[in-house]
Amino acid sequence: MQKQEWDLSGTLNECILRYADKLSEPQLNEILLGMEAGLSEKQVKSYFMLPAEQMSQYRRAYQFSRKRGWQ
Repeated sequence: MQKQEWDLSGTLNECILRYADKLSEPQLNEILLGMEAGLSEKQVKSYFMLPAEQMSQYRRAYQFSRKRGWQ
């Protein structure tokens, strides 16, 4: 599935339900970790369609920027 084909409208929960069958367990885990870390829906959606390793990098970068107050 190409990036432009992903419909990330609605809430993050709606997106998870919409694509649960297309996301791997590691990808779902990264989405949940982002939510648990207090990232915004916009931040989590920005990495929603990436491979799990890249998702982790985005999540960690967002968390780092939050700690530094760069948001």
